[in-house]
Amino acid sequence: MSNLGDLLRNARLEKGMSLDEIQELTKIRKRYLEAIEDGDYKVLPGNFYVRAFVKTYAETLGLDSDEIVQMYKSDIPEPISESVSVEPIIQKRRRSERQRQASASKWITSVLMWLFLILIVVVVYFFYIHNAKPSGEKVDTETPITQDKKPPTTPTDQSGTGETTPPETTTPETTQPPVEQQIVAPTLVPSGKIGKANKVKVQTTSTEPIKVEITATGGSSWLNVYKKVYQGEKLYDANLADGETQTFELGEGLYIRLNRPDYLEIKVNGVVLEDSNKAAAERFVLQPEVIAPANGTDTTTGTSGQ
Repeated sequence: MSNLGDLLRNARLEKGMSLDEIQELTKIRKRYLEAIEDGDYKVLPGNFYVRAFVKTYAETLGLDSDEIVQMYKSDIPEPISESVSVEPIIQKRRRSERQRQASASKWITSVLMWLFLILIVVVVYFFYIHNAKPSGEKVDTETPITQDKKPPTTPTDQSGTGETTPPETTTPETTQPPVEQQIVAPTLVPSGKIGKANKVKVQTTSTEPIKVEITATGGSSWLNVYKKVYQGEKLYDANLADGETQTFELGEGLYIRLNRPDYLEIKVNGVVLEDSNKAAAERFVLQPEVIAPANGTDTTTGTSGQ
């Protein structure tokens, strides 16, 4: 086993991650990861991939990939033969790409010229038709158009006094604006551990659905979200890009796994959930708990985590 392989293996074990988890995060086959830890680079598809796989592996463990490659560049084979053999292929591809672009440019120019000519013909045609229309049509204005109007009638007093009574006036009905639903801020109470996960009770006096928002800030990170417990119904399993937000309903509970807590922020109905803010995987189990108001009856409910 090489010194580089020892370093990567020890860093992985310190984070409590298996090769299967690294394979899922990096999309590098497990046997290639084992070969890197054993220093057996012949298993990899070529020297060109060794440096790329090592950098990806190191970044996933939160290490400085450039510094790792510089420190152990004597252990990493140089991709000399691959670059020499690949260069002619790249040049051929670039040449063919330029030829295709030139051909497409000529074709587009011809199409634009024909479209321009067609547009001119259409404009001339409509201009000619518009000017050729007879303008001798006259509107008969001799016959006046009248409208019978009746004078407004004034209500009279039927009692015989001759006094008129004013018309009744109606007051327009006023509509009340809709009342906006207020979001109740819950209380997040750490409650120990469930396996490797931090158990957090979400206490609230409202029975309205609670929203959990997870946002990537400063970088991207892999995110796993399950309903209620680990390996429950899978709600999200992908890389959350920087600036992207995923929203979930707490329901009976959520199991959340953050690969890089320093890049992810969790808000429960707007309340930020504190995490380690480190480049190491961290897990949370959020459990809802409805508590009675101070002047109400006891309606405390909750769910048990796995």
